[in-house]
Amino acid sequence: AINIKDKLGQAFVVTSDGWLISSFSPPELLEIKVNKATSSKEEILELNKKYIFLSSDYKSYEVEDVLYDSLRNFSFWKLKADDLPVRKLENFLNSGELVFGINWESDILVTSVLGKKEEPKIISSDIITSEILVSDTINPKLENSFLFNVYGDLVGFILDDQKITSINCFKSSINNLLKNESIKRPFLGVNYLNYFNVLDLDNNKMGIGAQISQDKNKIAIIKGGSAEKAGLRDGDIIISINNVNLSKNTNLREIINNYIPGDDLFIDYIRENKKLSLNLILGGI
Repeated sequence: AINIKDKLGQAFVVTSDGWLISSFSPPELLEIKVNKATSSKEEILELNKKYIFLSSDYKSYEVEDVLYDSLRNFSFWKLKADDLPVRKLENFLNSGELVFGINWESDILVTSVLGKKEEPKIISSDIITSEILVSDTINPKLENSFLFNVYGDLVGFILDDQKITSINCFKSSINNLLKNESIKRPFLGVNYLNYFNVLDLDNNKMGIGAQISQDKNKIAIIKGGSAEKAGLRDGDIIISINNVNLSKNTNLREIINNYIPGDDLFIDYIRENKKLSLNLILGGI
């Protein structure tokens, strides 16, 4: 017999053939990842025998595999299933849009989007920390649950500190999971300033692109990254990637997040008022 009150966490279906994402990660898995460079398949299979998943209609599923995203402290679970219902993942939200938080016990939060938490001026090309702000206080019962839009699409996760992180933070991990069944994120390796936020006083217009710039630690180009290997420099202004122009709605980090490690990128950039181009292979972390 299974006592529903003893549940350890909740998960959201990513693929119909059994991949789920959850903020619950078994302590044994964390111990394996911390103490060993790699974990054997046998250890993972032994770990999986300790857990079982129940659907909303109380159908049970055995666990086949589990992967850990150390950056987000989330895990991806593979169930023995081939017919799970899948909802759309949606990362675009407008201020004022109605959203719903819901958990296993059917506690519900009905609120509206205020926007996203303001980010520092200098941004990493590879780490997305997009926090959704809502107009109402979040009930602690909804911690580690999900946020949906009016169409039932998943837009975010309500974390254990009652903050809401956008599903967009997991997009690259999910893309790599679907293609390679591993957790690995793209790594360009630059810090940058969104140049469209900078006013060109001489021409009385906003700038375009992403200017590679030093962060608070005086780092603009990450050593060993794809950008350094390709020859990009501090001060270069990236204006397009694979013929997609950078703009307020398509900034550098968002574009990189659409790719997975190993993808080819064609980059147009400006250096000392000259337009240049280069090709690089996107790294991974």
